[in-house]
Amino acid sequence: MDFKRQSANLDLSVENIYDRSKMRLLRFYLLTVPKERDNTEQEKNSTTRTKENEDQKSVSQLLRLENHENNSSHSSYNEHTSLNMCSDDEIQFGPVLADIDDIYDSTIPLNDIHTQSDSQPENSYIANDPGIITNSLGIIADGPGLINNEQLFLDPFHSVKIRVHRGNLMIEMMKIFSDPTIMYATFFDVSMILPTGKAEEGVGEGIFRDCLTEFWNEFMDNCCIGNSQKVPTIRHDFQEEQWLSIGRIIFKGWQIANYLPIGLSIIVMENAMYGKFKSDLMENFLCFITEEDKTLFSTALKDYESVDNDELIEALENHSCRSAVTKESITRILLEIAHKEMVQECNFITDAWAKILSQLGQSLSYENLTEIYSKMEPSNRKVTKMLHFSDNLSNLEREVMNHLQRYVRELDKVLLKKFLRFCTGSDLILDGKDTITVEFVVLDGFGRRPIAHTCGRVLRIPRNYENFTIFRSEFNNILNTSVWVMDIV
Repeated sequence: MDFKRQSANLDLSVENIYDRSKMRLLRFYLLTVPKERDNTEQEKNSTTRTKENEDQKSVSQLLRLENHENNSSHSSYNEHTSLNMCSDDEIQFGPVLADIDDIYDSTIPLNDIHTQSDSQPENSYIANDPGIITNSLGIIADGPGLINNEQLFLDPFHSVKIRVHRGNLMIEMMKIFSDPTIMYATFFDVSMILPTGKAEEGVGEGIFRDCLTEFWNEFMDNCCIGNSQKVPTIRHDFQEEQWLSIGRIIFKGWQIANYLPIGLSIIVMENAMYGKFKSDLMENFLCFITEEDKTLFSTALKDYESVDNDELIEALENHSCRSAVTKESITRILLEIAHKEMVQECNFITDAWAKILSQLGQSLSYENLTEIYSKMEPSNRKVTKMLHFSDNLSNLEREVMNHLQRYVRELDKVLLKKFLRFCTGSDLILDGKDTITVEFVVLDGFGRRPIAHTCGRVLRIPRNYENFTIFRSEFNNILNTSVWVMDIV
């Protein structure tokens, strides 16, 4: 059997298996199972065992005689010595490599196979259980539904290489994460393919953050409804398998890059992680609906008499309200609508995500999650404080520094996230990564442009701008470009 506990294809040569799996070291297992025997076989085996016992007795006596005659100080044989194999729990197949023999030469017990493949639900294991990682490398050679064999493979150190195309990234990421074995990964080496078919040259952890950012931007546009807070919506082409894939992306994004999609309502995340929500439903509902409805409903909650009744009824009908509204019932009706649209309608999705994200709920409390949402949300003041400059700046560089700080302070919310993504690969402020190092370079003419190294969070800007308006215009042109090419290794 192979590492996935599937019968090995004996028609393939070793060379063919290496070519298809893309692995540095192949590993296979011999599986033994109890065999049912008929009476004829039992009689035959009984006769064979009797003869074996006689042979073993003769050999044992011979060995004892040799020991006695040689008067050896190492009495290693006795009357219990036999030709039977010793009772070992497992048989190891080499080679045993120094220092990493536990990785390469561990075997999978028979009861482990039954537990994980037969009786245990597909997604009920704990991904970061050290025992699971030690006993199984979780190597993915050709996961189900992948675009091609080169798109994903795992080496013995749990590093996953992913090839995805800009413009089709969401669908390809979901196919890659459809394999539960991806949960064993500890590092993602992402290669982005441009619409022209050419691979970007950029490598490093910043590419993975950029990949997560683009995935969630596409997901919010294609699979969610809502205003400043989004709620996933049911789609006929997304079944449980697809929603489980997205749940794994949330889990691994947080585990490896400290990235959580805070664009999703915290009500949704709490239901998926803890099975129930504690955040204020009304407050989050007002962020979920349109700005016009938010203003109308907020006013109705504070001063019902000042609201135009026809306008209020029309707004409530847009949310499928079937009750007559009064000053006394407005709060109750809005809470019922909020529960329907933010909890009930996405219940199938949160139930699927709970199979994966309940593990996060064990390590993050409600308070932790609320704090993460607050810290990760970018603001002009937060991003301005992230900019770090050298203490030894020339007058020209100090002037450009002032341009950059003023530029960040004046950005709207959309451009602010684009600026943050340009510098770090993520449109959110990730935990523990709160510095953007600004360096000044000499670039003139058409080559004058800011350059960002997302892995190290370094922003390099030219030191020669005539004035602030030119600086703002050139930086806006870059941020408004639909595709940024990651071409720095």
